[in-house]
Amino acid sequence: MLIILFGLHSVGGLVAASLEYKHPFSQGKSVAQFIKESKADNMLIAGAAPDDLTLEVLGYLEKDQFYYPRTKRFGSYGIWDMKWRHGRSTPMSEVLQEIQRLSDERDEDVIVISARPVEKIILPNIPDVIAPLEIGRAEDENYFTGSIDELLMTKRSLTQEEILKHFDSGIVETMTVDPETVLAMSFGEGEGDTTIDLSNYSNHGVLKGAKWENGKFNKSLMFDGTAWVDVGNDESLDLNGTNFTIALWVNLRGKPNAAFVAKDEGLGERNKWFLIYNPSVKDSNIAFHINQPGKEGIWINAPWHGETFRWYQIVLVKKGYSYIFYVDGKEVNNISITTANTP
Repeated sequence: MLIILFGLHSVGGLVAASLEYKHPFSQGKSVAQFIKESKADNMLIAGAAPDDLTLEVLGYLEKDQFYYPRTKRFGSYGIWDMKWRHGRSTPMSEVLQEIQRLSDERDEDVIVISARPVEKIILPNIPDVIAPLEIGRAEDENYFTGSIDELLMTKRSLTQEEILKHFDSGIVETMTVDPETVLAMSFGEGEGDTTIDLSNYSNHGVLKGAKWENGKFNKSLMFDGTAWVDVGNDESLDLNGTNFTIALWVNLRGKPNAAFVAKDEGLGERNKWFLIYNPSVKDSNIAFHINQPGKEGIWINAPWHGETFRWYQIVLVKKGYSYIFYVDGKEVNNISITTANTP
């Protein structure tokens, strides 16, 4: 009987092996081969799928370990403990947030292995807004009251050192010649109806009631609650699909809701984004708003208790799915966004 049982198991094993040869049970080997051919096998790899679905890939890559965001630990094999049991039900949005946290902490890109396609709604992007960029106004009604100086917009994440340069000296020459800089306005003209963009893209602004006055470093523009600057709709100003930085100096003359910089197609559920002073939300006085039709608007907030008649540097850095706010060169909030949220 023992020999017969061994024989049956041998036959069953051969049948299973032949089926595996014809119809691969797992695509782990193919995934590993793709990563190797892409010369990405030395990168940090995280398994968005449960660990028992990615360990095969780990073996074929001959790596020591993957990062498993569901249990928030590195490993080369599955540990079936309570942490593993609870982690299996973690929503994909939280899994991606943990991977983004790891990427930011290590300042390196991460390959994410998932068992199924990631839904697009989990990965919000800045919409492509077909409208002029405006300084001092959003949605035709949220006007800024105060002064703005040294406005910089780049299609990359500025470093802490660069943010401090902007804090110490405003816009410097290295920033204007950077090919990723798409808007650099020092407002040094002091007269006329046009303010010059010092970047290579010449996104000059037309004053709509804004007045010249002394600024943080030289001259600046003062907005009385009805004025703004129209910068136009050049494609270089689109922020969809890219990291970016918006940096400026502001001096509040009042404390209503007031937009610093905006690009929007109008009121309601239309494509838009804007950086705004938002005192109506407790402990979240700086906000970045993203809206796309048919989706819940995203509000990304940071605390700031600014005083009137005093200059402050405000900086927003987008890095991956993280939005980092700085005031006077110091980080005040770092938020990873993978799902829409409201104030």
